[in-house]
Amino acid sequence: MIGHGYMYTGFQAQITYTTPTMGGFSASAGIFQPKDYVGSGETSTPGFQGIASYNFGMGEVFGGFVYQDVDSGPNNVDTFSARGLEAGVKVGMGDFEALAYVFDGSGLGLSTIGAQFFHAGFGDVDSKGYFLQGTYKLGKTKIGLNYGKNEDEGGGLTDTNENQGITFGVYHTLNKYITLVGEINQEKKEGADLYGDDYKSRTISVGGIIFF
Repeated sequence: MIGHGYMYTGFQAQITYTTPTMGGFSASAGIFQPKDYVGSGETSTPGFQGIASYNFGMGEVFGGFVYQDVDSGPNNVDTFSARGLEAGVKVGMGDFEALAYVFDGSGLGLSTIGAQFFHAGFGDVDSKGYFLQGTYKLGKTKIGLNYGKNEDEGGGLTDTNENQGITFGVYHTLNKYITLVGEINQEKKEGADLYGDDYKSRTISVGGIIFF
């Protein structure tokens, strides 16, 4: 769901402390190497990130945050603070499993592109997104449906730019090494800044996942 309800964060050098698990609760917080925007942009102070979760037996709830100062960027972007919050819940009942996730941020880059800190050229852009997913297992076969949407607006953007997608998938475990996959995905993009004309696409994919 990267870019369709979720923003990919990538990997960063970090110093992080993780608490012991206490009654199903655990948390991590850390100081992160400043992350440059792609192509340009500098930071002189580290970023801060953290996440906490609580496991209640049949599921889990979690929440996290990110904060980083941005000193400069392309197109003479002024200094601003990038910040974001996320939350989610996952519940399982027998062979059924559901997941809901939401995030909200400012200055994190273009979330509809799918990568955190991807572009500072539009300045302090407001971003938000969510996705919902449900799966059901029938023996060795799992079926799933999810829907997600990201939205960017404000800053240097002149329009509300949206990226949304819905996917139906079937996943069959052939053996412990191979899972066969079939998916149908429909995507819709809107927004003059990033996409120009609005458009839709539909994709059918088949293949396999190899575990080793």
